[in-house]
Amino acid sequence: MRLLQKFLQKPLSSNVVTKSSGFSPIFFNQVFDDCGLSVGTKQVIEKYKVVAPLNDAVNTIANTVGDLPLVVINKETREISLEHEVLDLLRHPNNEDQPTKNDFMRDLTIWKILEGDSYVDATGDVSKPPLELFILKPQFMNIEVGKFGFAEKYTFDGTNSRTITFFKDFINNTITNIENNQSLLHIKNFQPSGSGNNITGMSEVLPLWFDVEQWEQASTHNLSLLRNGARPSGALKTDSTLTMQQRQDLKMFIDQSYQGASNSGRPLLLEQGLTWQEMSMSAKDMDFVKLKEQSKQSIFESLGVPIELKDGNSTFNNKAEAKLQFYEDTVLPTA
Repeated sequence: MRLLQKFLQKPLSSNVVTKSSGFSPIFFNQVFDDCGLSVGTKQVIEKYKVVAPLNDAVNTIANTVGDLPLVVINKETREISLEHEVLDLLRHPNNEDQPTKNDFMRDLTIWKILEGDSYVDATGDVSKPPLELFILKPQFMNIEVGKFGFAEKYTFDGTNSRTITFFKDFINNTITNIENNQSLLHIKNFQPSGSGNNITGMSEVLPLWFDVEQWEQASTHNLSLLRNGARPSGALKTDSTLTMQQRQDLKMFIDQSYQGASNSGRPLLLEQGLTWQEMSMSAKDMDFVKLKEQSKQSIFESLGVPIELKDGNSTFNNKAEAKLQFYEDTVLPTA
């Protein structure tokens, strides 16, 4: 929030570097790790869509950050004010995707957690405070690096043919597009990977990627069991050798008539020469519910969301203490 406040209040110089000092190939914003795990931006977004604990934890943090009241404090007198041009702008950042302060702070926080980067596009005369603020989606931002390894050119290639290029001014430490009267603020996490400068931040999802994968795989496993009547049923045996066509016909018949929850318990009609061999399922085969709970707890803990806030069996005192911990350890540092 301090970085955003400086960005909104600081007059921006028009002395901008508009020519490259030798760009390297475009660096596409992605999440990656040097330890053999390679995770792309698209994968992180897809996990956010389908992995319920990840979605829940990220949204809990982002919505809480968005709900925080904002004030302006005078550095000299330490007086608190609820009226300021910065607060007016944040109360209504733009008329499109983030019409309220809550929407703006929520989106900024979600992208910073998922991608490790948030981009704020400020419109208006670059030498004056912004007129509007927009959150740009990181997956559409391409960064070009100069010969010294620093980011020099930011190109946002979004939907509806909206393409805008920002140039880095190293003297004034600003990123602007003078022609379109737009400025860019890049907020990023620490990035341990890579051999050069930190061009983009590291996703906060990366350290818990295996827990995210485990939860999704366990859900897929449980769904497959449900579709198969919660057990691998058994095996059909015959003394004769079936042709490929007979195998396919038999498999299709079983899929249509006996698989799925709606066919659970339906008696099996066998042709002459076919026998049914019952197969039992061990307790370990059905232990994926416990695995899902463990993965869920690990996801929440890794992102700094106490599981007590989501546990219906928690007492009032436990939830009160967990909420205090959540604000102190996660929400306020994020904001």
